[in-house]
Amino acid sequence: WVGEDEFLQGVREYFAKHAWGNTELTDLLTELSAASGRDLSDWTSQWLETAGVNTLLPDFDLNADGTYARFAVTQLPPTSPAGLEPILRSHRIAIGLYSDVNGHLEPIKRIEVDITGASSDVPELIGVQQPDLILLNDGDLTFAKIRLDQRSAQTSAERMGDVTDSLARALLWGAAWDMTRDAELATRDYVATVISGIPRELSIGVVQQTLRQVRA
Repeated sequence: WVGEDEFLQGVREYFAKHAWGNTELTDLLTELSAASGRDLSDWTSQWLETAGVNTLLPDFDLNADGTYARFAVTQLPPTSPAGLEPILRSHRIAIGLYSDVNGHLEPIKRIEVDITGASSDVPELIGVQQPDLILLNDGDLTFAKIRLDQRSAQTSAERMGDVTDSLARALLWGAAWDMTRDAELATRDYVATVISGIPRELSIGVVQQTLRQVRA
């Protein structure tokens, strides 16, 4: 949310200022706010005093030529226990656009945006050609579940092994499992995705976890 370089700068200031002393969380957040220019007054309540995981999904309209006429990211609150207010958090995410390049699904565009509230417009994608696959939270910058649009879900199911970036594949595997567990993807479609993609998966950790999920 504050940026890696800004975070490290804030941490250095924090340790220098409070060496050999006792601190509270606000002391750290003060330095991170100063280094990044971001107001972190609500960050603690959003992320450290609430439970559950938000869900992010793409919401868009297409022009006749296949370019985006409108693009937004919708945020859904986590399922909260009775008596607790559902929370919509602030996220910093990357959005990756992947298309076929010589038989591989390669990232052709990547932007970083802030997500706040129930819906956040992404004007940077207006006029951009719809790719074969669009991945929210590309790079895994925030803690959230993600959903795929229909075209991206089909591409992921049929060509998971063609995605060259290992972290992107891990996020897609996670999205497929979350959608299955949340009853948004049929079990048979999840199994078909695994049969299609797992023979070409290079990460042994992903293979083991996916096979455990299939057994479940």
